[in-house]
Amino acid sequence: MAPVFSQFQPDGERYRSLNLYLKKLFGEKVYKVTLNGGMTCPNRDGHIGTGGCIFCSAMGSGDFAGNASLSITEQLREGKDAIRKKRPVRKFIAYFQAFTNTYAPVDHLEKIFTEAINDPDVCALSIATRPDCQPPAVLELLGRLNRIKPVWVELGLQTVNSETARFIRRGYPTDVFDHAVHRLRMLGITVIVHVILFLPYETKEMMFHTIDHLNKLDIQGIKLQLLHILKGTDLAAVYEKTHFHVPDMEEYSKRRGFAFDPPTDYMPGDLIKDKDQFYQWLDDFNKGIDKYESIRNKVKNKVHLYSDGKSCERLVEYCGINK
Repeated sequence: MAPVFSQFQPDGERYRSLNLYLKKLFGEKVYKVTLNGGMTCPNRDGHIGTGGCIFCSAMGSGDFAGNASLSITEQLREGKDAIRKKRPVRKFIAYFQAFTNTYAPVDHLEKIFTEAINDPDVCALSIATRPDCQPPAVLELLGRLNRIKPVWVELGLQTVNSETARFIRRGYPTDVFDHAVHRLRMLGITVIVHVILFLPYETKEMMFHTIDHLNKLDIQGIKLQLLHILKGTDLAAVYEKTHFHVPDMEEYSKRRGFAFDPPTDYMPGDLIKDKDQFYQWLDDFNKGIDKYESIRNKVKNKVHLYSDGKSCERLVEYCGINK
């Protein structure tokens, strides 16, 4: 009958969701407006490569970003108006999404980033980029802007496994990423990492290797993106030739780990979130009130194969241990 002290977020998630984080940080729901700063990428213009990452679209993964022919102010206005037609929103994140958004002369970057951050409805600036495109002048600019409003840098890592990185044509070694995270954190800039799950030929152990690596770094967020194959990409061409394995919903559900969904259905007992609920549980306990006995029995029948008190005896027998 012990109380269950929730390790889950108040919105029921088993992790700290971006939605909940933003509500706590800014006091209300916040939406991203995706922008196009007219960039390119060193993995496309010949500096590193010409084909880009194997999974990347012709629009530099910014297919739903704003129109680069418009000013940043105009893109923001269009994006905000489109969102406000669906729901009342007061605060926005200006998200530079398409291509590599620190791969340009610093004067141009200062102009477009400042234009975005000065919008009174913008509460944070988010910049998608590569870890190998952060020269000192750009870092200095990001540090200055971060003192005006929060600046997030979203780094495309995808994997730490070198063979996979070469296959997807990422174009930089993982230690470049590690150093970039360190430099950004020295400036107090929030770092969000993009990871793709189920990249071709990656095993579960390889995916966990990436997560283990990130757990040792000072990052503030992670985007876990399931692999999807876009028409017209080099990845699509490889798939047409090899038909490498792509997990379906059932396999993904099984491989994501041991989990109950929803978890609260398997936690019979009062879900304690504040002191008033704790006091109520104490009062019920003192009165001998057990509202969850029948639910506990149902969970017990689902989780425990045996309920005869002979589990240790079966284990000894299974292990072949002589009495």
